[in-house]
Amino acid sequence: MKFYASPPVMQGYSFNLSPVWKKCRHLCADRDIKRKILMRIKLTFIMLVTVFLQISNASYGQRISLSERNTPLGQILKKIQNQTEYKILYADELIHDAHPVTINVTNGTLEEVLAKCFQYQNLSYIIKEKTIVVKPKQITTWKDQNGLLNEQILIKGTVSDHTGQPLSGVSVRLKGTSVAVSTDGNGNFSLKVPDQRGSLVFSYIGYIVKEVPLSAGPVISVTLEEEVNAMNEVVVVGYGTQKKSSLTAAVSTVKMQDLENNPRPNIISSLAGRVPGMTISETSGEPGSSPSIIVRGIGTIDGASSDPLVLIDGVPGGNLGTLAPGDIESISVLKDAAAASIYGARAANGVILVTTKKGGKMDKAEINFNTYAGFQSPTTFPKTINAFEYATLLNEAATNEGKTKVYSDDDLRLFQDGTDPDMHANTNWLDEITQKNALISNNYLSASGNSAIGRYFLSGEYLYQKGSVKTIDHYHRINLRSNVTSKISDKLELQMLASYLRTNRDANWATGLFNQALRASATSPVRFSDGHWGGQMFANGNYLTSTFNPVSVIEQYGPVSNNLTQYNVTGSLNYKPIKNLTVNVMGSFIGGYADNSAYNKKSESWDFITRKVSQYIPNSLNEDWNKENKYNLQVTATYEKTFGDHYFKAMGGYSQESYRIDKISAYRRDFINDELYELNAGDAATQTNNGSADHWAFMSGFSRLNYAYKDKYLLEVTARYDGSSRFAKDHRWGLFPSVSLGWNMQKEKFMENMKAVDLLKLRFSYGQLGNAEKVGLYESYANLNSGAYYNFDDKQVVGVLLGNPANTNLSWETTSTYNLGLDGSFYKGLLGFEFDLWKKQTNDILLSVPVSTVIGLPSSRITTNAGKVGSHGYDFMLTHSKQINADWSYNASFTISGWKSWIIDLKDRATPFSDSLRPGGDLGDIYGYQVTGIINSQEQLKNYKNLDGVPPQIGLGDLAYKDQNGDGRIDYLDKVKIGNSYVKTQFGLNLGMKYKNFDLNVFLQGAGNTNRVISDYIRNVLLNYNSPLAVNLDRWTPENHNANAQFPRILQNYDHNRSDSDWWIRNGSYLRLKNLQIGYTFPSGMLQKSKIQSLRLYAAASNLFTYAPDYVDGFDPERDINNDWYPNFRVISFGVNLKF
Repeated sequence: MKFYASPPVMQGYSFNLSPVWKKCRHLCADRDIKRKILMRIKLTFIMLVTVFLQISNASYGQRISLSERNTPLGQILKKIQNQTEYKILYADELIHDAHPVTINVTNGTLEEVLAKCFQYQNLSYIIKEKTIVVKPKQITTWKDQNGLLNEQILIKGTVSDHTGQPLSGVSVRLKGTSVAVSTDGNGNFSLKVPDQRGSLVFSYIGYIVKEVPLSAGPVISVTLEEEVNAMNEVVVVGYGTQKKSSLTAAVSTVKMQDLENNPRPNIISSLAGRVPGMTISETSGEPGSSPSIIVRGIGTIDGASSDPLVLIDGVPGGNLGTLAPGDIESISVLKDAAAASIYGARAANGVILVTTKKGGKMDKAEINFNTYAGFQSPTTFPKTINAFEYATLLNEAATNEGKTKVYSDDDLRLFQDGTDPDMHANTNWLDEITQKNALISNNYLSASGNSAIGRYFLSGEYLYQKGSVKTIDHYHRINLRSNVTSKISDKLELQMLASYLRTNRDANWATGLFNQALRASATSPVRFSDGHWGGQMFANGNYLTSTFNPVSVIEQYGPVSNNLTQYNVTGSLNYKPIKNLTVNVMGSFIGGYADNSAYNKKSESWDFITRKVSQYIPNSLNEDWNKENKYNLQVTATYEKTFGDHYFKAMGGYSQESYRIDKISAYRRDFINDELYELNAGDAATQTNNGSADHWAFMSGFSRLNYAYKDKYLLEVTARYDGSSRFAKDHRWGLFPSVSLGWNMQKEKFMENMKAVDLLKLRFSYGQLGNAEKVGLYESYANLNSGAYYNFDDKQVVGVLLGNPANTNLSWETTSTYNLGLDGSFYKGLLGFEFDLWKKQTNDILLSVPVSTVIGLPSSRITTNAGKVGSHGYDFMLTHSKQINADWSYNASFTISGWKSWIIDLKDRATPFSDSLRPGGDLGDIYGYQVTGIINSQEQLKNYKNLDGVPPQIGLGDLAYKDQNGDGRIDYLDKVKIGNSYVKTQFGLNLGMKYKNFDLNVFLQGAGNTNRVISDYIRNVLLNYNSPLAVNLDRWTPENHNANAQFPRILQNYDHNRSDSDWWIRNGSYLRLKNLQIGYTFPSGMLQKSKIQSLRLYAAASNLFTYAPDYVDGFDPERDINNDWYPNFRVISFGVNLKF
């Protein structure tokens, strides 16, 4: 046994008492005697050394600076000695099991530093003159006022992290005393306390300190939350993981705890505004729909999908919108080429990596049951007009066009007094079909733990969502998952992942029903008084025209059934043949089918005047079946090694994919009755059918090399070589490399005194990505069309006609990306930020261009590499979190990103006066006339009519367009940029707070630098007798001559005012209270008898409030105003989180 005292004057000296102890061992067989003798020896020695080392001019004013992480206590004590005149005495076996120390102190006092070092230790110390003696903590014994010992209470329990895994070595201390124990390897603890007053303090390095009152009960289950630490956070990247401090690429992660219990049917809706650089637009609340995703702008044109590549547990092609949110462990978004180039040809639009939960280490199963139910209502709703207003506007339009009024004064009177519900009805069609409070509910059950077969995670989810259409519009989703990881040996691990998805919806034209309801005239009844369906309009006692009757469509609807079934099985072997080398082999199969059936019942149109059926529509049935199979194989080998200050990690791999989809459809009509809706019950003479199939294959080799020197200088090199069946043989392969550099500046000597800095890292990357998904499956083959294209002897003959010619020279679109980033974290995660500037250019863009007429195919087109697009932008994220005390904590984060994409070259595809794409213009630009105002005087009208190209019907109250080039003519040459349809800026603010058992979360999300287009409902009023909306009442009239009216004079047939112009462009900026949630977690003591581990009740609301001052009243600013309208939802819900 050794006691160490290593002040500067005695470094290298030690006092060895082993010979003395050997003699004592022979004399003292009894353990107690041994212990007493040993203690006396220790005390005697301590006293002698203490006296010997005293220095009379000692001072407590000395200052100490330390910055250590997970450093052994002995090393810390030696560093304290080196910075002070104090000697520290301790037995080496006494501190052998001491907790490592993490400390960051600048110019701290000795008492302050020692208090931090011993805060979570089962040790204490005493200071005598210039000597510090370390000793075991003494357990306090309580006595009552008579000096008698109290009967103590035994408290026991378990401590785990947020995933349910037990934590070993957690300090459990009775607050205000020295009574303390540590948890064992299974997270269990027990200690005795005098009574139920006071509380236990749980502390563990890397986790937030938690205080639990003793009144919680004799058995306590505690969950500790991790501290925010930019140095140690692990991020999922392509084919592996990396520490955030060693990342050189632009990767954003999502904290799933921020998304828990959000009452949204898909996880994508909850991501809006949370990931810098990722733009999410929710244009519809239709059940089963998913928002659109754009990562760092648009990099190509010609209708290509901007969706990023999604991988779930390493398998590409997953559907993030249908995944159960409770199954997700983490989400990583790979934004630059350095991060995404490992996925090569399909990563041009970014990559989203989703990792599902894999289970815990606890032998006992942990059961989680989460449920919520709520009501959905439209975030905003267009106001419609009544029948009298409709008739008035139609008469006004006729007068403006110099025609006779459609409705007589008697008609107007009958619309007002409502005495004729048949020919002068007043129907609010939107109210007739809309369910404004629709149910949504979700039930989720999971079990995780460890068993004889290994770690497991099992889950099941059932989601029900009622849409906004009355009677129909029901959506059901079932998710099942089984993830099992078995350790076969120390070197071999087997993982089996399986999932099942089933969705069903009984409506496939709900958007069309809302279109009908907004266009239908209020002058028609739902049903006539004789019971027949309405749908006719009358004027002056005569039939005028027909109008939509969406109520009759609903009542005669279906049955309709749209079913999707998908199953995924993934198996992998993880083998470690030698130290530092890991080989992984993974195979997956994704299978599924969609079966859709739509039956239309017999219907008829009724002529109310003649009292006869004017049109008969037979019953019919459409059925479609799709079957798809996808196979994926991946093999990777990873070698990781540290040589002194040098760290190397090399990974190489191979993958191949194969996909096939088969489609078939069938149709029959004239069924026997509306009770038999199987195909064979229809008239065989009316049947039609069709079928098709598609297939593609993909093969890749890839590699990545990581190097770090002292974790200070970082390098990553990645390359992927892809081959696709979409290209001709000689152009099938493409290479996509990247390189990135990182510099952890906080590790430099010139920053060693900046103790507040946890992380300050500079990143730079360059790489190339491809776009394989945009290419048609058979562009390298000539297109042949079969049909009756020929005529011989006055008879049509079926034959084959050459369509679009082949292009065997097609090659990859290639996107070159640059990224410069800076990451920072300060005061142990109190404040952090991420900032990135990026630029990219896509070359050889695939464009569809006309074929030369010389070839003899005047209507054909060919796809060729013929364009260039550039983009640049920024991403920024700021975070702040603080644990004020055991009761109070809060966090905040702010994200913002912006981007711009522009056209560099279109070859001969477009001209400077094209209506959609113009060279040098931005992607998403909207072109049209610039309006100088509403013509409000005869002089203005005369001057405007002097311009060529102005229609003769132009009059007061119409729009005047600007002659941009001054040629005295209004034509296409005067069309200029009037807006941009893409969301160029998106931001989000997340605020969280916890106080004791209460928690609160507020999330604000918004968008800016975007425009929305008004069309259809509002612009084309009265066209084909379509109904205007209430906003159209704010118009120019001959009576008001209001040049500041929201809309020009109303017209029915003249289309001058309907031309594309900035009059129909609105600012689409908005701020939305996206999510608000408040919860209460019951104290564990209240739940002990029921064996419930935790219980939380909460209330949540989404899309609670929207501020969009410049948009059209009644419409959601996340979308244009056009025919495809379905309301977005505001959801108020209540839920329960239950854990056993």
